[in-house]
Amino acid sequence: KTRSQGNPSAPGDWVQISVEYDSTPDWIDSLTFKYEVLTLTREGSDNMYAVYRKTVEYGDVGKDRGHLSTVFLRPSTVKRYGLPVAVHVEVFVDGEMVAEENEISSGAKKVPKDWWTNSQVLNSPNVKVRDGYLLSRNETPFAMVDIDSYEVIR
Repeated sequence: KTRSQGNPSAPGDWVQISVEYDSTPDWIDSLTFKYEVLTLTREGSDNMYAVYRKTVEYGDVGKDRGHLSTVFLRPSTVKRYGLPVAVHVEVFVDGEMVAEENEISSGAKKVPKDWWTNSQVLNSPNVKVRDGYLLSRNETPFAMVDIDSYEVIR
């Protein structure tokens, strides 16, 4: 289950994208989340999109319910490039894809369901891939907040 939180109307508000998941094996050696986020902003009369990507790997994930994986966009990024309108997440256990989630907001009616692989989207002059903007939890000021509630990032 994915969810976005945050309202970038105030300075300092981060956007948090979280995936809640359960694990059934006693231990998972390598659990990887591959995030892709699409934001929308207006430039004049044009819709401009930005794509952000981040892979987060966790180790030694024990059997439990309600685990969280989280990534963030900085307040200045959201202010400049807009709020997320689509999120795609793939989950891998020891290199094998075990789950996938795709959410598109109701305000993004023209975004195709396969936007993260669709060449018409990714090669559009109105879409820019922005590397380094999507941050894992340990790359933010939140790294040490409630640290025992999160898995160890490798």
